[in-house]
Amino acid sequence: MAQSLAALQRDVLNRLNEAGNSSAGNLETGTGTGATIATAATITQYLNEAAADLARSAFPILQAGTFSWPGGAQAALLSVFTVPESLTLWFARGVAWGGTALTHCSRSALENYYPTWAADAPGTPLYWYDTGQNGIGLYPIPSASQTVVANGFVLPAPLVDADDEPSWIPPDLTKLLVFYAAVMIAQKNLEDPSLAARADLWRVEYERGKAQLLAKLAASDPLLARTMSAAGGQE
Repeated sequence: MAQSLAALQRDVLNRLNEAGNSSAGNLETGTGTGATIATAATITQYLNEAAADLARSAFPILQAGTFSWPGGAQAALLSVFTVPESLTLWFARGVAWGGTALTHCSRSALENYYPTWAADAPGTPLYWYDTGQNGIGLYPIPSASQTVVANGFVLPAPLVDADDEPSWIPPDLTKLLVFYAAVMIAQKNLEDPSLAARADLWRVEYERGKAQLLAKLAASDPLLARTMSAAGGQE
């Protein structure tokens, strides 16, 4: 069973040797006091950042999203696709128009083969292409509305409530979320030598964990690992 958000927050505070809201990352205000940084809100923020980072770089979550593509629309953002369980589509691997798979092509290939593509008559799409980092386009431009299904990588739903659990990741790997959050808070108060040393160890453990996940993925599914690395901008 995965740890709850409340349990993950306690784990982060324990690693910082703090019992609750603390000044483990005080930023001076000029009045002799500092802002409390290690709050439940900031810890939650960093736990969710870690989850998104893992999903983008080493732990792919595969899911499909749907969108009612309006006729005459050339492109759409991936964020408009509806994905189950409040997940967020961030990278498309395949696109289907009304149940028919479309062929992927690059924007440059589309422009080379169809120089007048942007002005061509609307019709039933045959190809899909990436539009920057967060969108897709269809060619020909659809002449009518239709349901589009995009399969790809998604981001996990953010942890919000105390009993929320990162069920998308095995329980033994939730420690990576804790390492990341602890590092992000600890590095705000590196005047403490012991805290700085611990933060370095947590950072190493987090990066090692990501590398192990990607290596395991490469061994079990090389194509998926290469796609993951390309999508997340990894070397």
